[in-house]
Amino acid sequence: MSEFKFACPVCGQHITADAASSGGQVECPTCFRKIVIPQAPADPDSKFILSAVQADSRKPAGSEIIPLQHQPRRKPTLSASVLALLVTLTLASTAAWLLRDKLFQQTRSSLGPLPATNSTSAPPEGWTLDLTNASLAESKVTGRILGVRFNCEKVKLEGGVLSFFQNAGLPSERRIAISLFAHRPGRLAGKTFEVPHNRTGPRPKVVLEVRHAGETPRTRTLDQNYALRMEFGGIAEERLAGRIYLAVSDEEKSLINGRFDAQIVPPAREAPRQPANTAPKL
Repeated sequence: MSEFKFACPVCGQHITADAASSGGQVECPTCFRKIVIPQAPADPDSKFILSAVQADSRKPAGSEIIPLQHQPRRKPTLSASVLALLVTLTLASTAAWLLRDKLFQQTRSSLGPLPATNSTSAPPEGWTLDLTNASLAESKVTGRILGVRFNCEKVKLEGGVLSFFQNAGLPSERRIAISLFAHRPGRLAGKTFEVPHNRTGPRPKVVLEVRHAGETPRTRTLDQNYALRMEFGGIAEERLAGRIYLAVSDEEKSLINGRFDAQIVPPAREAPRQPANTAPKL
C-alpha cells in the first residue's frame, strides 16, 4: 500500500496514513481530535502536505441544496482542476502551519486537562526490566515516555549521541537521547550490548523530553533505573540500522521498542587557519 502524509487542521501535526484508509477517521496523536483522513494525492511523489478536516465539521449527507433547474456547465479541464486543488491545499497547509501555536493553545484550553493516557502509571504492553524476557520488536520504534505516546519519526547519530524524535522542531516535540561511549559509528556497526537494570558502574546517560505548546518542557535525565538492549547492523549510505529496547523504572513506566535507521551526522570540520601577516609570493 502507498503511504502519504497529511496535516491535522487543529495543531498542524503531520500524520502518515495508507491510501486505502482515505475517508476514514483517526485520532490526532497530539491534540486528540477526531479527524477525517483526506484522499491520497494523485501523484505519490507530490511534496505537498494535505490538510485533513475535523470529523465533526463535515456537512451531513443530503444537506446540499440542489437547484430545480440545472443549467449545464462546461467541465473544467483536468489540468485546471488539479491546479486549483493544489493551490487550495497549499494555502490551507500554510495557514495551519502559521497558526499552529494559537490553534493548539485554544484547543488545549477547550479540552481542559490532558486525557488519562498522559498520566497513567499502568505499565505499557511488553514493559519489563528483565532483559531475558524482553523481546525486540520488528516494527519501527514506538512506545510511551513520561506518560505520553511516542511514535519515532526521525533518528540521528551525532557525536556519540543516538537521538529519537517525534514532531522534531514543533511545539509538541518528543525526544529520547542516549549518550553512547563509542563516538565513531564504525565501532557500533554489528555490535550488540545490554545494560541490565541492576548493573553497577558506568552507564550510558539517557534523556527523556516532552514538549507542549505554551508549557515548560518536561525533561528527565537518567544514569540508572533503566534496562537497555541495543543491536546494531551495518552502515550503508551514511546510515546505521539497529533495534532498541529501553524500559525505565519511573512512575509512568516509560518504554520504547522497535527497529530504527539512524542518520549519521559527521562532525563539523574547522576551516584551516591562514597565517597572519603573510605577504603574497611574487
